Amino acid sequence: MRRFLERPVLLSIVALIALTWTNSIRVLAQEKPAVIPHAQDKPPNEPRDPQTAAKMMTVPEGFSVEVVAAEPDIVNPVAMTIDERGRFWITESLEYPRKSAGPGKDRVKILEDTDGDGKCDKFTVFLDGLNIPSGIAVGHGGVWIANSPDILFVPDADRDGVPDGPPQVVVTGFGRTDTHELPNSLTWGPDGWLYGLNGVFNYSNVTYPPESPWLKKVEAERSRTRQSAGDGAKDADGSAARVLANAATPATEFQFTCAMFRIHPRTREFQIFAEGTSNPWGIAFNDEGEAFVSACVIDHLWHIVETGYYHRQGGPYPPFTWKIESIVKHKHQKAAYCGIHYFDSDAYPEQYRGKLYMGNIHGGCINVDKLQRDGSTYFATGEPDFLTANDAWFMPVVQKTGPDGCLYILDWYDRYHCYQDANRDPAGIDRLKGRLYRVRYNGQPTAQRDAEKPVRETKKPSEGTPEPIRGTPEPSGGTPEPSGGTPEPSGGTPEPFRGTPEPFRGTPEPSRGTPETVRYAEKPVRKAEKTGRNGADSQAVRVYPQIDLAKETDEQLIERLGANNDFIRW
Repeated sequence: MRRFLERPVLLSIVALIALTWTNSIRVLAQEKPAVIPHAQDKPPNEPRDPQTAAKMMTVPEGFSVEVVAAEPDIVNPVAMTIDERGRFWITESLEYPRKSAGPGKDRVKILEDTDGDGKCDKFTVFLDGLNIPSGIAVGHGGVWIANSPDILFVPDADRDGVPDGPPQVVVTGFGRTDTHELPNSLTWGPDGWLYGLNGVFNYSNVTYPPESPWLKKVEAERSRTRQSAGDGAKDADGSAARVLANAATPATEFQFTCAMFRIHPRTREFQIFAEGTSNPWGIAFNDEGEAFVSACVIDHLWHIVETGYYHRQGGPYPPFTWKIESIVKHKHQKAAYCGIHYFDSDAYPEQYRGKLYMGNIHGGCINVDKLQRDGSTYFATGEPDFLTANDAWFMPVVQKTGPDGCLYILDWYDRYHCYQDANRDPAGIDRLKGRLYRVRYNGQPTAQRDAEKPVRETKKPSEGTPEPIRGTPEPSGGTPEPSGGTPEPSGGTPEPFRGTPEPFRGTPEPSRGTPETVRYAEKPVRKAEKTGRNGADSQAVRVYPQIDLAKETDEQLIERLGANNDFIRW
């Protein structure tokens, strides 16, 4: 027995036990079933590097997919827009799926291709300290960012990629009850307003901040109305005068869930344009100025008109509502969509133009629908998929026509697509990947120059086809070119009180309290750090003139920004 317990023999026994234990653990690990993400049929494949992922994609004959940017230069990209200089503005979110408001680690980044080789080589952090920035647009002397609970405006009048001042809160009160359904898809409409969306389970109670020029205008008008009505009011407390004043002026508080909203960039007025659908994510305007959105779970495609109330995924309807249905009877793979784009660029053959391209998250592909007139609305039919990733990590969150006329696809590359997985396993979210792809046809890098473009016959409704519903907004500055990237708003300022629709005909969803408002510190604006393959440099900060944009005339705008400024598009 003593010999049995001698040191060499004892060590051998311990080693044997350890090996047996290790093998047992390995066997148990192998037997444990792999996690299948929500709405997927099998465990995801291993992640692929950007170049391999692009080569694995299936596209029609003659097309190819190229990597424009990828990790580590971009990670967790959520939203994107393209400015008049061909720069890509994206938002990145490391905070997702965080529900609490307040400063965070997220940022807005500018991507540039400085040498024209089709790959971004300069990456600039424009703004950081954000918390799931879910929408972005550039125009009217600055950058507009959806950063719930706020919609922000960050001045950058000289377009140098450096903020001219601290972020300004345009409106506040968007919810964070579901961070998959935050305000999103900030898109310039043909009428010059900035449009956006909000989801069905993201309860919002939107108001203006005290410094809002529009709020001050409305309050001044209400004061005048109360004074004029007060002379004839019989009640001692003046309540009748207040009721009259509120009824005669636009609303300043908006309770809603799933809706399309819009903001006037000069006056800062907020309006509910239409309500309904589910978790809409993506706005597209076609060549007739009509609005379309893609939605999840329920039907995927909707033609949106002003004051319309559409089928809801959940929740009550206002009294006497005759809901509007979708414009499709077909379905694509699964039911999770993100992004929609009306593509009409000469860089592709005719058969791929004049159609809606939509990101299908669970399907891992880009779906296509073809529109046709149907009385005062449209009817859409399905076309073959334009792109199939053959990769479970593919998450196409944005599709845009780029400065060269090609379709660009922003990919939040992650094995988890839905909030069910994000809430169950937040540590399992991949926060190190993200891609931007370009789809080219026959290696052609650019669309035809205007002088070389063949004259394309404008499609007109057949004789006897009714005009669009009167609620459809008429463009005030002409329909923007659909293939030119991000359209700039037209210049006309509408009458502030004439025709302003009441946002509610009954409250569709109970408010769950006004979310905490984030206040952005009034601190000196630091120099923007520019990093990338070309090294780093910095630019001096230009002071943004503190003026009342609501009272600024067109002549003052031209003088302030410069007559040759690309932001001025009439």
